[in-house]
Amino acid sequence: CDSPGIVFPSVLKSRAEMSCGGMISVHNIKDALEPAQLVCESVPRSVLEAFYGTRITATQLQRPPLSHADEVRNARVKRLGGSSEAESGQDQQGDECCASDVLDALCRQRKFFQQRSGLPDLHRAAKLLVSDYT
Repeated sequence: CDSPGIVFPSVLKSRAEMSCGGMISVHNIKDALEPAQLVCESVPRSVLEAFYGTRITATQLQRPPLSHADEVRNARVKRLGGSSEAESGQDQQGDECCASDVLDALCRQRKFFQQRSGLPDLHRAAKLLVSDYT
């Protein structure tokens, strides 16, 4: 059977999605922060914490303001005796995390720091995260 070689799917639009899909090697990625963000959006925080054995603190996670429709829906739910989205925000936010929080936790745990400045080496942690994901 004759194969045309590697055929990239048209569904994936960015290099970050292709690197998360395993089509581009992690070693060939110049900027691994965007693929790391995609990984953090698709994997819950609790799974990342269990896999890496570290606590990820959400320092930059902020909830967007509620729209008028959300406020009306929350008021109706509250009137019916349920808990509104604003009250259960901790439960819904519990598994969300942003890439900078995950990468910072990985840098602290694995001691990935830049030699001269002593700052966390986020690119090294991002490559580790993406390679573990693929």
